[in-house]
Amino acid sequence: MATVVAMLSLAACVIRNGDNSVDHESSGAAFAEALVKYEADEIALVESQKGTYEAICTAVNEVFDANLGEAIPSPAVISFTLAKLPAGMYSVKNHKELSAMVLNFLQASSQDGGPLQTRKGPNGGISRLCDAKPETK
Repeated sequence: MATVVAMLSLAACVIRNGDNSVDHESSGAAFAEALVKYEADEIALVESQKGTYEAICTAVNEVFDANLGEAIPSPAVISFTLAKLPAGMYSVKNHKELSAMVLNFLQASSQDGGPLQTRKGPNGGISRLCDAKPETK
């Protein structure tokens, strides 16, 4: 989706000459200005969400602390995490947004080298690697 947004933004920066050819100099300047604004907006968004992501990280760890060694289905981890967020952070109005942020956090944390793992099938779900029960043969 970011690529599509960037392509639309780039098209919006194209400035044409009277003969409908692209004015490269003016278009380049318009794109540079749009890029500076985009970067500032991205930095502001990341800073505004930093506290939320820290709260999500803490809440996810509390969920796994309460369920040591267990694999928990993703929807349950999301629900339990939302319930553990600080008072006032979670509401019905931002449920969809916060649920997506928790899911993104879980997916990112389950990538290679991350602290979580995802298993499918029987006994599947998300678990924290440091709590893994030793396998018995």
